[in-house]
Amino acid sequence: MFRNIGRILNYLKNAQRFKKTTMMLMIGFALIIASIPTMFFRNRNKNQNYAITIIVDLPPENENEIEIVDDFFDLPVLIPIHEGVGIFYNAESSKIILPTDIKVISQERNHLHTLYTVTLEGAELPWSIVHMLGYSQRIGLISHKGDTLTIRAFQTSLLKYGQTTYYNYLQIIDPREHYHTIIIIDPGHGGHDPGAPSALGDEYPNEASINLAIALKLLELYDTSGVLLLPTRTTDTFVPIRYRDRLANAAGDYFISIHANGDTNRLSQGTLTLYGSAEGSRELAQAFQSELVIALESRDRGVLYSPGHRILRESNIPVALLEILFMSNPDEAARLANPETQMLIARTIAYVIDTLLV
Repeated sequence: MFRNIGRILNYLKNAQRFKKTTMMLMIGFALIIASIPTMFFRNRNKNQNYAITIIVDLPPENENEIEIVDDFFDLPVLIPIHEGVGIFYNAESSKIILPTDIKVISQERNHLHTLYTVTLEGAELPWSIVHMLGYSQRIGLISHKGDTLTIRAFQTSLLKYGQTTYYNYLQIIDPREHYHTIIIIDPGHGGHDPGAPSALGDEYPNEASINLAIALKLLELYDTSGVLLLPTRTTDTFVPIRYRDRLANAAGDYFISIHANGDTNRLSQGTLTLYGSAEGSRELAQAFQSELVIALESRDRGVLYSPGHRILRESNIPVALLEILFMSNPDEAARLANPETQMLIARTIAYVIDTLLV
């Protein structure tokens, strides 16, 4: 009897264990079943590509500022320079966004900087504009008075002025980002250094004026993509030689200095080109010499190595100094003063640049 009672107790004990095990199995199975939708959707989420639409509400003047690259868009952060005056500065592109009533009213370029004068009509430009622009390492000097802002950018940088339908802008750019060849154009003398006087008298232009006239015509007519002609001066100003060779070494690939010759002998005539010690200078000089002699039908005085000239000695890039005709010869002085001859010279220089240098 007791043996049967023991069997009954063991059976009940085993039955409870089985029941407990069964309950645990059922609970586990229920959890597995419950997790199937979650696992299914989780895997589905991993493999599914969802189209996400981002709506950017931009004022019209900033619509063109979005750049799309490889399905990603770059939205630059425009920093408001002053509330109430719609001027923004995009540090990434170094672009100053201006309202349409702010215009560049004058532009002057010389040996060390590009000068821009910006005027805002009917209001004063706040000092915060000057403060913000001062963060740019490409800005050399800023002055501010009333409604006029004057910006000088280092010559190794450029200030690009542009207009769109909705806004104007100034952009500070590195020339190397936009041009594969940079050629320094140097109109010799200037300011208190007039160069050689004209054999025809003081009423005729001196050498410095003629050099500048030729350079300006060259800058006006030359328009080859990817090539920048960078002048040492665009007005009748004096540029020290040390600044000219400094600019050449900092920014240029080639250096072309425009001059006219002079001599105590009024019968001296012809074309001469000087060159320096930098590699490639003699070939550069010979190319200009040959084409100028042909174009002007002048006496060929050849090319001459001239280390005595600082610009020829100190420049690390190929340099050619063009002594085009003689100011001391009345006939050649008259030709140099003629705008048609100046344009012929400018076109010849442009031809050599295009055929040899780019």
